[in-house]
Amino acid sequence: MGMGAIIMIDYHEVSKLKTAYVQKCKELETVLSEYCSLAETMAEKERLYILAKAQSILILKQEGHPVTLISDLAKGAVADQKFDYHVAEATFNACRENIKRIHANLDAYRSLLSVAKAEIEVR
Repeated sequence: MGMGAIIMIDYHEVSKLKTAYVQKCKELETVLSEYCSLAETMAEKERLYILAKAQSILILKQEGHPVTLISDLAKGAVADQKFDYHVAEATFNACRENIKRIHANLDAYRSLLSVAKAEIEVR
């Protein structure tokens, strides 16, 4: 055969592809909703960290600590808030990577469906 490999796809396989595609679309909707929520959580955690650090610096200055130590002392005082922010940021970034993965899956399904459609039209 001079036309290259011919892929034989039946209607049942096309139906499975369509179902998988629809499921991935629903998964994407769910993850996008979660992404927005995670962005808000990350921003809130960052805000809390910044406010706590500023408050800590102000208190340390009022207590008369040496200026050279205030930054390090403040970092220690707000370590939990910084940790919470970093956890929220990592969760947000993981969700973004999941969205990219789902998009890649959708692209693959679209390609397979396009090939299947072309093959069915040829028959």
